[in-house]
Amino acid sequence: MPILYFDLETVPDEDRELELIELGVIEPQEVVQRTDGDDLPEPANFIDAKVSEIEEDLAAFAPVDSYLIELENAEKSREKPRKGVLDAINKSRQVGEKNEKAKADFSKNSATSPELCKLAAIGYAVGDSKPVAWVDGRNGGTESDALQTLWEQIAKADSIVGFNVLEFDLPVVMARSILLDVPAARDLTKAKPWENLVVDLYKKRFPRGNRDARKPGTLKKLASCYGIEVPSGDFHGGEVAGAMQTEEGREKVAQYVRSDVEITRSLHRKFSGYFC
Repeated sequence: MPILYFDLETVPDEDRELELIELGVIEPQEVVQRTDGDDLPEPANFIDAKVSEIEEDLAAFAPVDSYLIELENAEKSREKPRKGVLDAINKSRQVGEKNEKAKADFSKNSATSPELCKLAAIGYAVGDSKPVAWVDGRNGGTESDALQTLWEQIAKADSIVGFNVLEFDLPVVMARSILLDVPAARDLTKAKPWENLVVDLYKKRFPRGNRDARKPGTLKKLASCYGIEVPSGDFHGGEVAGAMQTEEGREKVAQYVRSDVEITRSLHRKFSGYFC
């Protein structure tokens, strides 16, 4: 009875972002365009003005953090540093922090919505086999090719095992397959929880979902509770988007999805006969 273990990682689908904003599907992110220090006067010249003028300039230009540090140092080096200038610099820094948080929240929301994301990586293993990883831009093939391969594996499996797959991974697979015209090789809508065609280890352990108090709700935390080694170390899903920008980073993502597949398999075997 072949068991398919799988995991996937997603990033925002930036190619569709503008279209979906124009259609009113998602709200545009409120991002302040920050000015690089190379496009601004020398810090000593910038602060050689009245407090009110500095406040206006900081609000207008929203300098990057590195420039704000130089401004702060320049002001503090004056014989009588002005509290108003230091307060204005701090206010500008807070605007920058809020700006970065807004961008991070927008990116996270897009990456975790099946209709707004795209696949960055898929990892899977059949039975005891070594995990296989596809990473966009790393080992050839398009996202469509990767989805088709995954569907082929799903079609042959007696059981499909993952972590939070019912809430996220499988909806992503289905949504992306629809958008990319990849046919489903198997009807998973008829899967019954008691038949174990789809085994969601998160649902098996936490059937009450978020109502379960103080639960170690992530795959790695749960694995640690049961003494399962985490091959990928400290690397986590929030690092995937940034890592996808370099060849070295994409290799880390490949290691990460293979690691999660290994953990999923080990956890499933621990749970068998108990939670599932």
